[in-house]
Amino acid sequence: MGGAAGAGSGPAGAGAAGGPALPLPLPPPPPDDLANRMVSSVCQALLNCSALLSEIYGAGCTSQVRPFLVHGDLGFLASLISRGKVLYDGSGVDACLAAVAGATCSELEELSKSFSNLGAVFPAECGGLMAGTVATGGACTAHIECVSPGYCDFFAGSCPGQCALPVTAGGCDDPVQCATGLACSPQGSCTPSLMEGEPCASGQQAPECMLGQWCVQGMAMGAPAGVCTADTQVWTEPEGSPCDPNAGRLCERGLVCAADVGGMRLSCVPKAAKGRACWPLSFPTDCPRAQYCAPGAMGPTGMGTCAPRLGAGLACDDASACRSDLFCGPPPGGFDPVCRMRLADGLACSDDEACLSRNCRSGRCTPQGMCLE
Repeated sequence: MGGAAGAGSGPAGAGAAGGPALPLPLPPPPPDDLANRMVSSVCQALLNCSALLSEIYGAGCTSQVRPFLVHGDLGFLASLISRGKVLYDGSGVDACLAAVAGATCSELEELSKSFSNLGAVFPAECGGLMAGTVATGGACTAHIECVSPGYCDFFAGSCPGQCALPVTAGGCDDPVQCATGLACSPQGSCTPSLMEGEPCASGQQAPECMLGQWCVQGMAMGAPAGVCTADTQVWTEPEGSPCDPNAGRLCERGLVCAADVGGMRLSCVPKAAKGRACWPLSFPTDCPRAQYCAPGAMGPTGMGTCAPRLGAGLACDDASACRSDLFCGPPPGGFDPVCRMRLADGLACSDDEACLSRNCRSGRCTPQGMCLE
């Protein structure tokens, strides 16, 4: 009796028989931190999947992805848990984040629909992390409230919406309405995502091609409008060669496809350096990160100069001129666009770029994957 009592005494973490203290296990991260932690995992997977995104985003990926996660239903996870809408167990969060970081392009396609798909895409690593509690037909305001594989159908404009199951065929307003392996086509129907080598109808990175694919226009007589091609295979044109993003003819890394003076011919030219001359009409953007190509006297069809992106209140021509935390639009009651702070949830908006969440729904800034009552 006495020995058993003695064995249980002493400071927490102390080793047996007075040995060295053992480290206490760290508590799992709080649910309100999951969105921020998920950003880096998603970026790692995106940059591994797509040469295009790697070239465009690079080190700036987190600033591009964060609005979709932090200002989305994942950012409201703690609130949804407290209301009994979502069950959460953070003990396996590290394994889940590692699985997301190593996601394939097809797995990213499913996650991009909704993070309510986490457990379905990675059942072993993420299956126990979180689960919606609202059954099909129940009232909801967020996709992650719904029992998997359901989503919250608020696309008719009503809020709350109803939890519904994705469909294998039929019309759609959003990819989350389509079953696994299907995408919402530009024509508004659930269709299979096209794989490498399959014919596609649009130029550039067509919505019907799987993430990481580029729709390259067919050149031979009788060829389809385009063929889904891994975007690692389209960055091939050397300096001085003609290029055409619409046809999938992109320049080697370190070059940009730029229009010449007058905007008549596209060719591959070296990227501009900080403060140096640049091409306003180029793909990808010609200037270093945090800079934009300020048009010269000839406007967008002439040479410009790489300059720091503009701060709040300064006149702008398009979003690329403003800092990444700002958008370009007319101020309230005004007409001439200036760089403005992005708008919080619930405020009136006219386009996605005006919102912190990058989601303007029914004229109001709305969290990604949610509706506002």
